[in-house]
Amino acid sequence: MALAELEQVGTSNQVWTDAQQTAAGAAQRFYRPELDALRFGAFACVFLTHATPSVHPSGNLPVQRSVAIWMQLLGEAGNFGVCLFFVLSAYLITEIMRRESISYGTLSIKRFYLRRVLRIWPLYLGVVVTVALIGMAVPSLQMSKTQLLAYLLFAGNWYLVLLPNGTNVLSWLWSISVEEQFYIAWPLLERLGGMRAVLWASICCLPTATAAIVLSTRFGQHLYATVWLNSLVQFEYFALGALIAIALAGSTPRFRAVMRVALIAIGVCLWCSASVFCLIKDPRANPTTMMMCAGYFLVGAGCICLLLGTLGIPSRHVPRSLVYLGRISYGLYVFHELALEATTAIRWKLLAGHHDYRMTGSLLYLADRVCALALTIGCAALSYKYLERPFLQINHRFALVQTRPV
Repeated sequence: MALAELEQVGTSNQVWTDAQQTAAGAAQRFYRPELDALRFGAFACVFLTHATPSVHPSGNLPVQRSVAIWMQLLGEAGNFGVCLFFVLSAYLITEIMRRESISYGTLSIKRFYLRRVLRIWPLYLGVVVTVALIGMAVPSLQMSKTQLLAYLLFAGNWYLVLLPNGTNVLSWLWSISVEEQFYIAWPLLERLGGMRAVLWASICCLPTATAAIVLSTRFGQHLYATVWLNSLVQFEYFALGALIAIALAGSTPRFRAVMRVALIAIGVCLWCSASVFCLIKDPRANPTTMMMCAGYFLVGAGCICLLLGTLGIPSRHVPRSLVYLGRISYGLYVFHELALEATTAIRWKLLAGHHDYRMTGSLLYLADRVCALALTIGCAALSYKYLERPFLQINHRFALVQTRPV
């Protein structure tokens, strides 16, 4: 009898040891440095778009107007870097939730929300409140009370959708609102129904996004903005990222270099097609419902190609500088428009009184954009070191699945 009990205890200990090993294997650090590089690439696309001058019906241009319009349409494709941010966020968050659930049997909602608060809120709320205070003395930065409330409640995108003619200070932060909405919904789905619920929710997001596009194009105006800013439309890209995470289940694609280059090139071409042929971000165009649906589909397909083309690249082939810039990409995105506005104001002051406007203006414009990028990187680096990093160190204490090192 004693021998049987001893054997039973030994078997139970062995089962417990195996379970611990399985949990430890699933919960080991999940960090892909190549995705940091891709994240910086997404920011670079957005920056180039916002740094590119708009083509107006009147005014002198150094190239033919038709060529300038095509250049602008290609430049507008950089807007889709925001969609790539969403795909990346959903892929990473879904994979982390999957690993935590496997390791610990459930997802800690409290820890998840606390980590997102520590990551997003300090910089975002710091910038919003600071600009609101400065706006009391600087008219160009003045925010309406409605906009300020919307931004503080992470509903800035809906403010811009419902009030397209309202104040547009900090308008580029609409994407932070959409991402925060995703962070609220996604862990609740996993907690209620596991990864199966996340899977079905992701699948349902795809036709829902299409329906939102159809309704918006039939009954709305300012389609280049209102469809773009719609959470129901943008959740399509979160869904795609989640589906990739579920499909890969922790593995990474093992593509050859040629295949990766081809996927990245195809992704860029799909983005350009969505902009040039479907005109989904052209404020001068009036695209049809079919064009809008096709355009947003092409953007999603392009994001998938870019993610799969990058995911799994050996870390030794990823430049450390790009990894670092991707690490501070949140600050880069938050500060880039403020930097562009500051350098633009300086450029216009320097241009006052110059008669050779085209030559002087072109040189100053190039210098303006280079200085804006440098200023953006400087502000983001300082923000990461002195504002974000202290909160990230606290953040990591609540992480059951360790991710990027601080």
